[in-house]
Amino acid sequence: MSRPDTETEALRRKLLRKQYYAIFMTPPEPMDDPIAALGPTLKDHLEWLAELEARGILFASGPFRDETGAWVGDGMALVRADSLADAQALAESEPFHKVGLRRNQVRSWQLNEGSITLTVRCMDGGFELA
Repeated sequence: MSRPDTETEALRRKLLRKQYYAIFMTPPEPMDDPIAALGPTLKDHLEWLAELEARGILFASGPFRDETGAWVGDGMALVRADSLADAQALAESEPFHKVGLRRNQVRSWQLNEGSITLTVRCMDGGFELA
């Protein structure tokens, strides 16, 4: 195996290497109407997300959309956890998963590169995230 060159190693040293865990939330079978199927548990799911956010555990979360922009009932959350086992315990506690409406799979994910832009408007208290 060849050794990476010095320039490549210098670039690798700049990587953030911030550990997160991705929770992939997938319905066990296709949903014709995700809102109807998930609706009775949606409040519990949103409260679960709000609690994780308030505790500083939730980094990002949201639904996947198909090519037409329609939501088919699946989504993903990126969480901060001390270990894969801790992240799996969080995934097991997710309300849709608990009642069998989703199967949650956890994968270790490392944030290395990218950018986040935050604009805060002082006069109106608004903000934009890009």
